[in-house]
Amino acid sequence: MVVAVTSSLQGEAAAWAADLYSDQARELADVGLFLDALRTRFEDPTRLQWAEAQLVGLRQRGRPAKEYIREFQKLAGRLRSWPDRLMVHHFRNGLDNEIRRACIVRGIGGRLSDWFKAAMELDIGLREHTGGRENKLPSRRGQDPLIGHMVQATPDATRSKTTFRCFRCNRPGHRAAECGLPAVLGTPTAIGKPGSTPQKMMEKSRIAHQAGQTPIQPASDDHSPMLQKYEDDDPIEDSMVSEPIAPFTIPVTLTSPITGEARSFQALLDTGCTRCLINREVVQQMGIRVARLKSPIRFEQVDGSLLGGAPTTLVTEPIRMDVGGHWEVIRFVVVPSMTEPLILGLAWLDKWTPIIWWEDGSQRLRLPVGPQPPPTPDHDGDKGLGAVDPIPEGDGPGYPSIYNDLAAVFSEHECDTLPPHRVTDCAIELIPGAKLPKPRMYPMTFTELKEMREYINKNLARGFIEPARSKIAAPVIFHEKKDGGLRLCVDFRGLNAVCIEPIYPLPLMKDLLAHLATGKIFTKLDLREAYYRIRIREGDEWKTTFNCPLGSYQFKVMPFGLQGAPAVFMQLINEVLHDHLYRGVLVYLDDILIYSSTMEDHIQLVRTVLKKLLDSKLYCKVSKCEFHKDRIDYLGFRVSAMGIEMDPNKIRSVLEWQAPKTRCQLQQFLGFANFYRQFIPSFADVALPLTQLLRTKHNTGKPRPKQPLEWTMACQQAFEKLKSLFAQGPLLAHPDPDKPFIVQADASDVAVGAILLQRNEKNILQPCAYTSKKFTETERRWAVWEKEAFAVKWALSTWRHLLEGAQHPFEVWTDHQNLTVLQTPRKLAPKHVRWAQYFQRFKFNLKVVPGGKNFLADALSRMPQYDSKREQVIQAVIPQCDGESEKAEVCTKLATFEEEIKAALVTDPWLSANPGILTHRNGLAWYGDKLYIPQEVRNRVYHQCHDSKVAGHFGFVKTLHLARRQFWWPSLRKDIETYVKECKVCAQAKVIPKKPMGLLQSVSDPIRPWQDIGMDFLVELPNVKGYTVIWTVIDLFSKQAHFIPCKGLPSAAQLAKLFVQHVYRIHGAPRRVISDRGVQFTARFWRQFLACIGTTQGLSSAYHPCTNGAAERANAAVS
Repeated sequence: MVVAVTSSLQGEAAAWAADLYSDQARELADVGLFLDALRTRFEDPTRLQWAEAQLVGLRQRGRPAKEYIREFQKLAGRLRSWPDRLMVHHFRNGLDNEIRRACIVRGIGGRLSDWFKAAMELDIGLREHTGGRENKLPSRRGQDPLIGHMVQATPDATRSKTTFRCFRCNRPGHRAAECGLPAVLGTPTAIGKPGSTPQKMMEKSRIAHQAGQTPIQPASDDHSPMLQKYEDDDPIEDSMVSEPIAPFTIPVTLTSPITGEARSFQALLDTGCTRCLINREVVQQMGIRVARLKSPIRFEQVDGSLLGGAPTTLVTEPIRMDVGGHWEVIRFVVVPSMTEPLILGLAWLDKWTPIIWWEDGSQRLRLPVGPQPPPTPDHDGDKGLGAVDPIPEGDGPGYPSIYNDLAAVFSEHECDTLPPHRVTDCAIELIPGAKLPKPRMYPMTFTELKEMREYINKNLARGFIEPARSKIAAPVIFHEKKDGGLRLCVDFRGLNAVCIEPIYPLPLMKDLLAHLATGKIFTKLDLREAYYRIRIREGDEWKTTFNCPLGSYQFKVMPFGLQGAPAVFMQLINEVLHDHLYRGVLVYLDDILIYSSTMEDHIQLVRTVLKKLLDSKLYCKVSKCEFHKDRIDYLGFRVSAMGIEMDPNKIRSVLEWQAPKTRCQLQQFLGFANFYRQFIPSFADVALPLTQLLRTKHNTGKPRPKQPLEWTMACQQAFEKLKSLFAQGPLLAHPDPDKPFIVQADASDVAVGAILLQRNEKNILQPCAYTSKKFTETERRWAVWEKEAFAVKWALSTWRHLLEGAQHPFEVWTDHQNLTVLQTPRKLAPKHVRWAQYFQRFKFNLKVVPGGKNFLADALSRMPQYDSKREQVIQAVIPQCDGESEKAEVCTKLATFEEEIKAALVTDPWLSANPGILTHRNGLAWYGDKLYIPQEVRNRVYHQCHDSKVAGHFGFVKTLHLARRQFWWPSLRKDIETYVKECKVCAQAKVIPKKPMGLLQSVSDPIRPWQDIGMDFLVELPNVKGYTVIWTVIDLFSKQAHFIPCKGLPSAAQLAKLFVQHVYRIHGAPRRVISDRGVQFTARFWRQFLACIGTTQGLSSAYHPCTNGAAERANAAVS
């Protein structure tokens, strides 16, 4: 059955199924397992989300239980990963009240099938009892039962009364509808309307919900004429005047949109609260996602204090709330330290206008029944919340909860305080005798003046600026932000021209990124207003004065725009995090990257960094921080455990870049491209036509920024080629100092190119970096061997920080034998002497590889489209087809094909083992409308669909589609793919759009006995005195061998002991040891042992035992 399903798959699904066949996966054993794996791999996840939402909101609503169960089972079939208890919970919630109560009384178990059975029986019995009528909720006073549903108030909210009283006058014996008095404090039928509470309380929107207190009630006025009249006639009972009214709470159920968990809470109805609030503890317990408000909301209590101690900045995502038979999707404002779990305020009460019934000594609430429409941007409950920003972290504050004790480091309020003076204060040293710039001021628009006023008021309050009287002052300018706002900038160019710039190094990006080899978990911290956390040196404040229409002010903190500001801040942050720099922490100005290999170490390191920042009065902007990621964007690169790649967001912008029209636009494009040149092979060659344009000058001899370009076809091709290379940018591996490097270098007539490589755990070469350089006019006249030598020197100088003093000697692969002259004593030219001396700083082995094998570096330096002298001749290897005669020949051959198929069907093994899958017509086997091809004649299909002159050697996809039009067999896709890959004509004629495979490494011939040795184990031998294994050690030069008996396979430590006793003691240390990839030979102990005695290790390729053929042959002789 699985075969029948897989044969109908196409595209990516078919390739996935073919991989399962090649791996003999367990999903192929059962069609159910296979379909589950297929759904998991290819099913649209939004369908599951839709099914979840439908199932959670599904209700019976008076329908027959059979229909409700059928619809529930349909949705549940798509949610097979849900546990039974969760299914039972949602099924129980969807039942009508009468059936649900009866099921609970029966004590139905936890199995969903039991609930189905009980619901069916109860529904049938109930319908027989009611004469077939639908189950309806009890109505009151003739109302339609679908209009509303009674919600019983909790015991805490029930008033203790023995007689009914009027809701208006509190007199017993009649109701408010029969009372002759006008409504003084509002009617009871519209809780939350403006008339229900005093206007003053409505305006202030205050909340009173502390333990033991009542919700905010209308304040009584002893001097009210209406109340005074009733006191004269019939004084109101003391209990109604003095006793506090219990808080009115109702039971509600919230459902987590993430886990589907439903929990019940008591919600306080508060007419004095303008919003719906939720306790932050509830949010954390249920794992509800939150978003951040654009502007905070203040909630004042009756005593004037703020609810939660501070303005509220968080709001939940839309979540489901059930109130009896009513349910809706709602958002809550998150408040910490709140007594009640939930508060339903005026926003909710005003929308639904619930009706409260006071009869029979209880309180009940009437609300619309059934699902309500989801909230929209204009939802009443959301009015006044403003725009919200999603928080990527599941925790409310935007950072993991394990850092809650360090919440102060993310505080915006703390960042408003003036930082202390430090040793690293920003000093502004003037050049002696320099002429100070004259004060200037630029005119401002009304919008700019408004922004200027807000900036001055804000920073005067923070203490960051103060009024000034200075003989110098800088003007203020504004730049537009991405969101359309204005950014204030002070033009300190005049001051910078007369200042001594402080000297402090900024880290090089390539140095930072070279230390990430051990990183698997990453956290990025972005400091808030980093420059403002440094004070201006006392006495230098007057030099930072700026002028505006509102007056002159000077900075007490370091402003943006000072030329020495980056160096000053870099010095401060380096001193703060000095103990951890390049030990799991990288810093570039206010961007901090923390990386670790394990989560435990990472959390500890992040906590340490946050503590140091907090102690130094430096604060993080949590909206720009990212925690515990396996992939992160840093300094324009995307960093992961696999390596470094270009930032996709920046690449997306360069792909949309229009062709430059002016010199300035071309410089901008090349400047951006040069930032990522380490990812682009042969960058100098590709960009050659563009860089040559920059050499063009106007007839005055000076280049003009807006000078039009002489844009040629070669320029357009180079421009498009660079954009395509950016889109295909490779993943660069992290340089690992514990592994040896390989440098491939080559030179052409116009440029040099080089690649830095390392082998990964699978012994596959991976690029760590690319580099290239265009030759100058002088360098182009050099001899060929000089260009090749310069390519090596350029590569070594580019990666000097990785290669000089490397732990292991590295290899330099070049295709020019004459480079060895720089390593042999002879008389050299002064330039060559300098190069030879430079090479002495590095410990490397020069390996001459022919240009055909040194394909990677050779490709970097040779671009055919820029070499007009090179002509390529492509030999035609596909036979020519003369058209109609060839087609006629094919038709003739197909006439006999049917007979061959019929003869092969008789002995076909697959058809005998699977008799019921195919249908037989006219002596042939068919799979649907496609002809089954037995194994014996499949070569005919291969030939006709691929090799024939009519087919023309299609690729795999086209050949597969051509074969599938008429033919079928179970392994059709795999067989076609194998045949096309092994086609010799295609291999000779077609260019494979992939990187070439690695080169085979042959074993060099030894020149003396026991210089190179091979070793292997002969196992599973008869037990002789406890010995069952022979360790064979053979000399590759003399073929002399030692056969060492072992009691079982030895460990790496035992192997080293036997080696010293039987080999090293007699023959000394060999130059090289060749073995297979057994665990003893790949163990760290064995590798370190060989390194200690100066021996290199060579491991044979997988499934290639002839690499260690001498040892294998010796074992065969012993056997």
